[in-house]
Amino acid sequence: MPSPNIYCIIVSYNGMKWVENCLISLRNSTYPLNVIVIDNLSTDGTYNYIKQNFPEIELINAEANLGFGKANNIGLKIAIEQKADYVFLLNQDAWIETNTIEKLVIIAEENKDYGIISPMHYDGSNQKFDHKFIEYIQQTECPDLLQDLWYNRLKTIYSTTFVNAAAWLIPIACVQLVGGFDPMFPHYGEDVDYVQRVHYNKFKVGISPMAKINHDARVQLWSEIMWNKNRMYTIYLSEIKNINGSLRSNLLVFCKNRFDELTSNLLYRQFRLFAFKAKLTARILVNIRPIYLARKSSLSKKAFLN
Repeated sequence: MPSPNIYCIIVSYNGMKWVENCLISLRNSTYPLNVIVIDNLSTDGTYNYIKQNFPEIELINAEANLGFGKANNIGLKIAIEQKADYVFLLNQDAWIETNTIEKLVIIAEENKDYGIISPMHYDGSNQKFDHKFIEYIQQTECPDLLQDLWYNRLKTIYSTTFVNAAAWLIPIACVQLVGGFDPMFPHYGEDVDYVQRVHYNKFKVGISPMAKINHDARVQLWSEIMWNKNRMYTIYLSEIKNINGSLRSNLLVFCKNRFDELTSNLLYRQFRLFAFKAKLTARILVNIRPIYLARKSSLSKKAFLN
């Protein structure tokens, strides 16, 4: 039986700090890969560097900075056209071990009910877990992984509610059903929305402690995230758009949560924060029609890839 055909998709943007480590790790993979890089109009020489030093890679120069989701959708379309069995999404600031893909493919072939399988995420120093990864493997989100790790009785895969898209192995059968990333999320939140849709389509999301990557991500403090209007907008948007609940119930919960937050801001005289969150709330509420249409589109096969 032939080995599964894997397409690795990377979105690059001003990635000269990481791109060499990332692409050399893929070149050294024990499992053969077809690599596609979609460059979002880098201005630091990333595109030319890849073109000159990695001729085996299919390099696409985007016509504009498409963001994470739209650029990945280009790679997903190519993978489907080329009859891929799996796609492996990898951040430009991450790199794999030589056997990472090999281990993930074996686990995926034995666990067909999983729509996303991610390895363990370590930081760039390789001395600790990647920022926020510990949240994805805590008991409430990923039952038993941490205690099994402590007692040295690890299974090959553990179901989790969410893991970020720094490194996802996705069976093409899942992509053909769930589709691509929703362009409503230009940057931030697109992986949250995708995981919601994977769960809706009755696939599991898993983390395998048998494989690992390193992710040299910049740590963002909550105070920094809170004042990032695009980041906060996508957090609000994913609450409303979540197709695992009805739009009506999502909207009711959203309005209650925002009312509680805004009331608290006023009580504690946080007037600047009140104004900031009130504007974002209004922005969501005036976009209910587009959100409704995006929810509807999410239910179609190969959503956002046609």
